[in-house]
Amino acid sequence: LRRAFGDDAKDPHTIQTLPRRGYRLIAKVTPVEREEPDADTPASNQLWQQSVIVVLAAALLLVVVLILWWSWPASPEEPIDSIAVLPFVNASGDEPSAYLSDGIPETISSALARLPQVRVIPTSVLQRYRGEEVAAHTVSSELGVGAVLIGSVVRRGNALIVRADLIDGREGSLIWGQRYNRELKDIFAIEEDIARQVAQALRLQLTGEESGRLARRGT
Repeated sequence: LRRAFGDDAKDPHTIQTLPRRGYRLIAKVTPVEREEPDADTPASNQLWQQSVIVVLAAALLLVVVLILWWSWPASPEEPIDSIAVLPFVNASGDEPSAYLSDGIPETISSALARLPQVRVIPTSVLQRYRGEEVAAHTVSSELGVGAVLIGSVVRRGNALIVRADLIDGREGSLIWGQRYNRELKDIFAIEEDIARQVAQALRLQLTGEESGRLARRGT
């Protein structure tokens, strides 16, 4: 062994003989540091390229998911199946015009009541709100309806101004609203149009026959 290392028994530098025990390594041991691969080595470049590919693939996947999410058709909103048509406000202030503020919503309510898809609160129940300023969500909570129709009427001679607003009873937001500036003789057309617009705003799926029911006028 000493011959293999080229060591001298009298002046050992590598191994030392221990009587009846063996040998002991006495040479100085210097640890060798492991060299890290250089950034410009092929292995490092390959690892960097793989990382770039993974990042690009993840970004592409995210873009595809976002495109599909934006283009996916939204589920149709559920129809509102109950409504209260409150007496309109007589904004003219004269008693002779009061029949309009009561008659117009009553006609609209009767037209909507012909539709089987919606529950309409009877006009007689709503008379307690006549002339009162009440929030739509209060009416919705008290009567258990999803929407509330409110409005006002102004008559100046033969000129007639009707304002109608359909309010979401749960959120208090405006679903639909319209202002009509017509002549008094157009009152039936106004009532018919409001009933049709309200049915559409409630997201009711009407057949041709049911749409025709909204146009029927009471005798």
